Amino acid sequence: MDRKVIKQTVMTTVYGVTSFGARLQIARQLKDLKDFPAEEVDKAAKYLAKMTFESLNEMFTASQQIQV
Repeated sequence: MDRKVIKQTVMTTVYGVTSFGARLQIARQLKDLKDFPAEEVDKAAKYLAKMTFESLNEMFTASQQIQV
């Protein structure tokens, strides 16, 4: 899997992408992968969206605090 799968989600977090929107973005990218099983797209998209948001929260804690 390459970074393109979550790139759109990462880039749109500053615009307020929701968890639901992130799952749709990631699912769209997963469907484009030739070797990714279609029956796993929704489950994987949900997991990857969750992990993406958690990672961003961990990496950018200080910058998020000043946005409030």
